Amino acid sequence: MIEAKWKNTKTLSICSLPVSLVREDPGEWVDNGMGRSLLKDGKILVNSSMPDDTQLWTIVHESLHHIDDMNGLDLSEQVISTMATGVFDFIKQNPEIIKGIIDL
Repeated sequence: MIEAKWKNTKTLSICSLPVSLVREDPGEWVDNGMGRSLLKDGKILVNSSMPDDTQLWTIVHESLHHIDDMNGLDLSEQVISTMATGVFDFIKQNPEIIKGIIDL
């Protein structure tokens, strides 16, 4: 099986700043966790043992936490999760729009 290209991504750009993307077994970093945003370290951690679609949703979710923390918005976990679900679905359901943005 060919590994998906996104799995090779090591750096994200969030608000034009580089953020390391680390996919690994969570070990000690969070109980029953899917991911974690570490603003001070410029890092997003994602539990690599989850299915691919869940890892990708978690990247969106943790990116929203990063944006929230960078801008002092103080959004609740419920708001972040709701927004992540909406954004993830938008990306999946509208590839022509996403391609248009990428091609700008």
